[in-house]
Amino acid sequence: MASEADGLASVVGIRADSIKDLFASLSQRQFPQAYLFDVASFPIKVADHVTAQLPSLTIGASSPAKERQIRRYGMLLEQIHLVAEFLEAADVLAIPAQISTYLDETIKRLLPDANLVLRADTEFNYSFEPLASAINEAIPPGVPAALPGPLGLFRLPYASKDDALLHVILAHEAGHLFDEYEKLIRSILGQASSVVDSARTQIASGVPLDLTLTGDVAQLNRAMTTLYSWLGELVSDLVGVHLLGPAFALASLEFNGFDDDPAQGSPTHPPTLIRLKLIEDELGYLGWMDEVLLKRGLWKPVPAFTPKAIGTHWPLDAKIVELVAANIIPFLSTCAAVVRAFFNDRSFKPEPYLLAEEHLLSCLGH
Repeated sequence: MASEADGLASVVGIRADSIKDLFASLSQRQFPQAYLFDVASFPIKVADHVTAQLPSLTIGASSPAKERQIRRYGMLLEQIHLVAEFLEAADVLAIPAQISTYLDETIKRLLPDANLVLRADTEFNYSFEPLASAINEAIPPGVPAALPGPLGLFRLPYASKDDALLHVILAHEAGHLFDEYEKLIRSILGQASSVVDSARTQIASGVPLDLTLTGDVAQLNRAMTTLYSWLGELVSDLVGVHLLGPAFALASLEFNGFDDDPAQGSPTHPPTLIRLKLIEDELGYLGWMDEVLLKRGLWKPVPAFTPKAIGTHWPLDAKIVELVAANIIPFLSTCAAVVRAFFNDRSFKPEPYLLAEEHLLSCLGH
């Protein structure tokens, strides 16, 4: 009679075989850069290792330790499948060269040895998949492979895959990549510890929560997760400004123009108006606002607003978002300081010839 370990091993084996079948005909000639071939080869190497180890975990008497190891392999292969999705077909590597080359070079300047994999997807959104470092940490001893790192797995909307300007939004996703490897949010929380404590106290009293109760502590943790998620988005917006200046700001304005109410926040993202105000202030710090954008009529100052919670059937979620919105502003200066220190004079700033454009045009008779 088959044991539970046998059944688990059978399922894991099927998953390993499907990964190998997916990449059975790999050729290095399919990939424009060697590290992309390394990424694509990684799932096969892990699947081969798991397949070779499964027999030793099913021979002899079953044990909880063996079953746990089989389950670990199963969860690892599940994560490997997510990486494999980025490389199922060669056309996922087709990205606008105008932006991808610049982005790749700029990211490498700030994060040496970083590698990017971009996938055109059916969802009209941009995202960063924080899988690489987590997978490498989860790989058990003996697996003769690792994902090349730092590795950024970015998704972009296929419907706009040739729109180089809109893809400037990928600079925001680069912010999430920098945070994963450089711990920018951790630096913010360390430098603004008193602000964190104040926000925690005000959120707990505003719900209100009784922190002697386990359930209420869990709700406070949910609220703080929302706060940390907002910080991640705000930091990434700042990174986008420092990487690509006005191009990122205008692309953000275009992309977020679909919002029904730009003053609304959600459990994962701050209100668009908070984000645009932060972008506006950072453009001013870098010298783009007065001398370039406002002078050319390319930007209108962000109006005063009151942040609102997103519409939801769950009143507690709305209350948490409302309280986080009320406590997010004191973090903004620290967010900006941490990102500025990270870039350390490597930001994209206006060159003197841009600031002197009117003089140049007058010399040319325009």
